[in-house]
Amino acid sequence: MPTKPPTICRFPGCKSHTREQHGFCAVHYRPYKNKYETRRDNAHVRGYNRQWKYIRKRKLIEDPVCKECGANATLVHHKDENPMNNDPGNLVSMCVKCHNYTHGWGNAKSVKGHNKIKGIGL
Repeated sequence: MPTKPPTICRFPGCKSHTREQHGFCAVHYRPYKNKYETRRDNAHVRGYNRQWKYIRKRKLIEDPVCKECGANATLVHHKDENPMNNDPGNLVSMCVKCHNYTHGWGNAKSVKGHNKIKGIGL
């Protein structure tokens, strides 16, 4: 299978080439990542607190199978992407690959070899 052609680093003024999906060369990826992480609130502030851990654990016990592909679920996804909305109808059990694909953090190639995504209209 052919590899992705190299692109120029997304960091302003950098002429280095990279094949990474995030678009940054090895020199500029860490500063970019650190900048993003410092702007982001911690998990507790974003709504992932002790109550969420309990709700997540219950959901995975009740529904241990990924709704997209049928694999073992390890994550619980909020359909409306609002972590404060823990209504049972808003929660879906998912495996890591399908969850990443749903958020656009992966692509169809990353799901290759994984069970076919059925799609539940998220």
